[in-house]
Amino acid sequence: MDTFLAEVGKLRRVRALGLPVALFEGWSERLADEWRHRAARSYPSDLEESNRDVRLTLLAPLRHRRTTEITDGLVDLLVQLVDKIGYQRFGFR
Repeated sequence: MDTFLAEVGKLRRVRALGLPVALFEGWSERLADEWRHRAARSYPSDLEESNRDVRLTLLAPLRHRRTTEITDGLVDLLVQLVDKIGYQRFGFR
């Protein structure tokens, strides 16, 4: 349960950035992945020194992918938690 709550906290922080959910709708997934990889390979100081538009363009797909990863992890944790509750309470397996 602690892990689940920690992941929910991560998701809230990422969503607090306020980027629209459909930000990459209509864009090539390959292009967004290229931007994400470029941001991931960059030094933080290089991103800070970049033009604001460039920095946001590179970081937005990174945030988008991270949101997806956290959400997928939460689903997995929820399934495990429900399974554990069912097993402990009702002896299901």
